[in-house]
Amino acid sequence: MALVKSIVFVDGENLVFRYQALLKEGRSPHPWVVHHQDIFVWQPDLWRPVIDTDVIRINYYSCMTGDDDSLTRVRQEIASIRYLPSGDYYGPCELTPRLYKKDSQSRKSRLVDVNMTIDVMRHAYTDAVDVVYLLSGDGDFVELVGRVESEGRTSMRVLASISSTLRRVSSDFSG
Repeated sequence: MALVKSIVFVDGENLVFRYQALLKEGRSPHPWVVHHQDIFVWQPDLWRPVIDTDVIRINYYSCMTGDDDSLTRVRQEIASIRYLPSGDYYGPCELTPRLYKKDSQSRKSRLVDVNMTIDVMRHAYTDAVDVVYLLSGDGDFVELVGRVESEGRTSMRVLASISSTLRRVSSDFSG
């Protein structure tokens, strides 16, 4: 039986701001959620029941302000988080931080969307993986999902989005 290899691309910048908005509305955080203000949010094994392939890597995209030592420290902390997918052929994988430095004046940066799009396209047009998962809370990637679905060599699956447009263009939506 052939393994179905996948990579997960996480729009962490978007997710962290959505998570912080929920907290601001008075929602209580779960104790197992890992959160760094304006940088990172992750719930270990949240997507495990939904992802039915062998995950070889999870790329987590976000931005932060600070000096190079601060960026290095946060990258190391993100990389220390393990994810055990439902398929255990490759075993646990770590989150691969794609952390970019942003101007302290801006809240959201386009660096995440641009770099994530480039990386998804690069993987979607190779034989390295069979499935590309996208975890994003907005509709910024509607065109990307449509393009990969129509022209890519891999399957594109959207794990979660509050964007009805993004859910519609994905052939496989979970969440």
